[in-house]
Amino acid sequence: MITPDDITKFQRSIKERFGCNSQHIETAPLRLEFNGHTLWSSEVSTFELQGHAKAVQCFAWKLLIDPTGRQKCLTVLQIPPIATARDAVRSTLAKKLPFKPESGKIYRVRSFALENCKNNLMECDLLFEKDGETAYAVLEWWPGNTPKNTVQVDPEFLQHTPKSGVDFHYQGQIPIPPSHDN
Repeated sequence: MITPDDITKFQRSIKERFGCNSQHIETAPLRLEFNGHTLWSSEVSTFELQGHAKAVQCFAWKLLIDPTGRQKCLTVLQIPPIATARDAVRSTLAKKLPFKPESGKIYRVRSFALENCKNNLMECDLLFEKDGETAYAVLEWWPGNTPKNTVQVDPEFLQHTPKSGVDFHYQGQIPIPPSHDN
């Protein structure tokens, strides 16, 4: 939840980053979904800018950095192609893959996962199909390297990070389906 202290921090960040004062207009919830699953959910504040040369408004929100609760403030100007808070959030989360992933190759991905209403940091395997157009988080394997439990993820939210101990960071949430006994 965005607090009055957060609004003050956002305004300070806007002043430092963009060199202008701002007036808080509203704070509203925003949810991004993919295939019916929540990728990202939080509140976004909209500010009117005073004296900025190119933008009239700015969007700001908090982003959870790690499971300890550390957060950072993100601010994005309302300059085309950014027209809405949704556009602003997507612009910071969506990263185009700088290389072409191999179909069938097993990669590692780190992400937050929503399980039993809790946001947990997790790592799992990642597979691509259709030359990187489709991606699946592999949550469980059958014996013999056959995926047993997979969840489709949006490739636009994958950030290639080979020097971080995993191949990718997923900038959304991977929904963990309820377990089924076999």
